[in-house]
Amino acid sequence: MKNLTQVLVALFCLCMPALLHAQRDDSKYLAGAVPEVDGKVVFTKDFSIPGMSQDTIYSRMQKWMEARLKKNENNSRVVFSDKEKGQIVGMGDEWIVFSSTALSLDRTKILYQLTVTCQPEKCIFEVEKIRFNYREGKEKYTAEEWITDKYALNKSKTKLVRGLAKWRRKTVDFVDDLCVGVTEALSATVAKAPAEEKKEEHKTEESFPENRLGKNGQFYRGTLRSGQKIEVDGSIVILGDINPGAQIIAGGNVVVLGCLKGTVHAGYPDDKSAFVAALMMEPMQIQIGSYIARSPDQRGKSTKKNVRRKNQQELLAKLAFVENDNIFIETITRSLISEISIS
Repeated sequence: MKNLTQVLVALFCLCMPALLHAQRDDSKYLAGAVPEVDGKVVFTKDFSIPGMSQDTIYSRMQKWMEARLKKNENNSRVVFSDKEKGQIVGMGDEWIVFSSTALSLDRTKILYQLTVTCQPEKCIFEVEKIRFNYREGKEKYTAEEWITDKYALNKSKTKLVRGLAKWRRKTVDFVDDLCVGVTEALSATVAKAPAEEKKEEHKTEESFPENRLGKNGQFYRGTLRSGQKIEVDGSIVILGDINPGAQIIAGGNVVVLGCLKGTVHAGYPDDKSAFVAALMMEPMQIQIGSYIARSPDQRGKSTKKNVRRKNQQELLAKLAFVENDNIFIETITRSLISEISIS
């Protein structure tokens, strides 16, 4: 009798998750939960913030996105920002856990793009380009082929398809959590009066004089750290390093007499004749006009021989330029300089 009771208890424990699953309310995950725009999955949420300026919204969203992506502790980062247009773009890469027990762990990597468009008293938040790397990357899927209404719902769109249900639920919940973070960032404090905002902007300019560089060619001495940005209408020469997370946006050419590890946009917005030169070229991203190139993820064994070879290569000044609709990065030579037209 005792053994029978133990068996019944064990069966009850095994069946309980299934019973709970059967009673789950999946209404929020049904038709329309995963929106599509021109055949692509794009989650969009509009935020209304009465009384808040575009600059304040932009500043808050930039800080939130940088902090949110930094938590992933990998290559997740802000890849583009334009304060004038109010746009911020970030690429994320993190784990979503379906279930976790002492004996097993069911999870997937989710890769995504965050796009924020800031306007006066308004913010548009988008999550798109969602991909999944499952079983340590052995299985790869896109949101379009895995969690849309077409594949993840039954024909009558009243139930989730069993095999894809967990993917759709977790993705929708993931986006909801991001939206909660945006809401908290935008409502952290009451919007400041216009006079206070102008005072704060003036204070920021005093703290970072590089933001007040003029329209002509400029020189800047010093190291740009993460979060700092220089914007000029013409060309600029940096006498120092550009650290990861720092940004340079120039209407003309960019010359870095130091190590370039941050993000640079030469020829803003669409002058492909501009170039970028640096004594040590290790950028996170280079943009020349409308052409973009990102630094490859360099991995592998770091032997002394490899490190020595890498250091020798880094000491060679390099030039980035556009040719045949592609960005090329080459070691600076006399012949290369003679081929580059300086406008």
